Amino acid sequence: MFSRFGSFKQSVNKSEESELNSHDFFEAIKEGDIEKCNKIISETDIKIWELADEKSNTVLHYSVFQNNYELTLLVLEETKKGFGINSLNKMPNYINSKNKDGITSLHYSVIKGNIKIFDLLKKYGGNLDTVTNTGKNIMHLAAESNQPTMMIYLFLNEGREVTSVDESGSTPLHWACYYQAEECVNYLLNIPNVDINAQDRDRITPLNIAVSNNKVNLVKLLLRKGADKNIKGRNNQLPIDIATKKNFYHIKDILNSENNNICSNETPNMQIQLSGHYKRLILALLIVCEIIIIIFVLPFLDNLIFYVINLFLFILTILAYILISCIEPGYQKNKALVQECRGEDNYKCWKKLVEDGDDLRKYCPVCYVIRSNDIKHCFICNKCVKDISHHCFWFNKCIGRKNKPYYITFLLITFLFCVYTIFICTYLLFDTVNIPFASLLPTWFYLGIDRGFRVLGATLVSLVAMIFSYPLFFLFMIEMFKLCGLLGKKNKDIENLIIDNGPKINKEININIDNNDNNNLELKNKENDIIVNDNIEQNEENDNDENNNKFPLINEKEDKDDEENENENQNLIVENKNNEN
Repeated sequence: MFSRFGSFKQSVNKSEESELNSHDFFEAIKEGDIEKCNKIISETDIKIWELADEKSNTVLHYSVFQNNYELTLLVLEETKKGFGINSLNKMPNYINSKNKDGITSLHYSVIKGNIKIFDLLKKYGGNLDTVTNTGKNIMHLAAESNQPTMMIYLFLNEGREVTSVDESGSTPLHWACYYQAEECVNYLLNIPNVDINAQDRDRITPLNIAVSNNKVNLVKLLLRKGADKNIKGRNNQLPIDIATKKNFYHIKDILNSENNNICSNETPNMQIQLSGHYKRLILALLIVCEIIIIIFVLPFLDNLIFYVINLFLFILTILAYILISCIEPGYQKNKALVQECRGEDNYKCWKKLVEDGDDLRKYCPVCYVIRSNDIKHCFICNKCVKDISHHCFWFNKCIGRKNKPYYITFLLITFLFCVYTIFICTYLLFDTVNIPFASLLPTWFYLGIDRGFRVLGATLVSLVAMIFSYPLFFLFMIEMFKLCGLLGKKNKDIENLIIDNGPKINKEININIDNNDNNNLELKNKENDIIVNDNIEQNEENDNDENNNKFPLINEKEDKDDEENENENQNLIVENKNNEN
């Protein structure tokens, strides 16, 4: 906890009154009170450009961290007046001054994702090439802070490289994966020259980091974009070795090439070659089974109702199959933006969104639609789908809002068709009316020549029907559980991403952050921070290093409360002693 006046210093000797003014000025910055700042500047001789805290954070650091454009402009203008005729030489040095972590005010504007403040600092002499103590540049900081808007702005407007590396050889993609900045990872993976399998000096890839941190969504995203799971990293460990060592069984299953969800109601985890052959195979099996039933089973049944039910179920099954094949799942597209960009590459649409002041975290980087809980992007179709359930391997199509009812109907009708087929085949096999030698034992009956074909056909059809019915039943039940909300977890509402995005994101574009969050900024800038640690002691040491890199902010109210509590405790002790005497 900072003492009331001990955290700030000025290069010249100051009186107690000037120290009070300095403290009041920092308090006004924290509160975003521009009028109070102007009053202190006008009524005192305070030199705000000489103020700094014990971490070497200047007044400009604080104002930028507050994400307040007007306050930052005020500090810059007053500093420029103070420098006078030497402002052209001194202003760049002041703006590019670093704190003890090597962070400049320009770096904080990138971390906060405030393009307006970034351009202002650049105008006054901010250096875009300045790096932190660990060699991170502005692209690294934007990526790890989950600021895709700032990152794309730097990439398209400032020509910053997405493949740049820091002192440990880590790219922006490494740091985005380390801090679970999923939106930045998504945009980076849609930039052609990004190396998804880039290795740092310890041969660690972004996939290694995602696996080590047990981030299932990032692992799936990287694999679906073509990440190589066979690259050995630190200590010659494969990603699956890391998952096995850390008992991350879900990720281990995802990395296992034999478990690719091709026979389930989930989208495949990795890129696989899909075609329409499987869809045609389903249709062929249904038709062949029905033909065999018509030839070898139905003629030998003694009731017309068997014909009617069989034909009815078969027609419903084929009809549901046709509807799934013909109806789209509910593809979403930002038609206005695509038309405005004239169907060109992603860069032009991204740039348009940035220029309009939109936050790219809300948008799909491929379809440019506003993402939400019920709109997700399918990496196989490469389109956003409304209420997507999964990409069906067998139909080579997404199951979404528009075709999901027909998909569930197909599962149910096909399951009933298989069950009914098993029933009539079993009925035929044990129908004593058509047995030529009723006096013989049942085992002799199956050897009869005139029933051999019927037995063979009924047996084959029933076996195929049983094989089909087993997975159909479970797929149908899972879909029903999903439909009733009894299965699956609700994802965080993406529409509220900008307002509330968890501990890793607490930044808004051109919006002042809540003052209650000012004491919670944690910058993790330790050297070689993304190395996968092999023991608990190393993890604890790293955590201690991270805690030493916190941005110090004044909180006079807490300081006063601490002092008052301490005084009250001392008074109580004195009173207790007097009472004892």
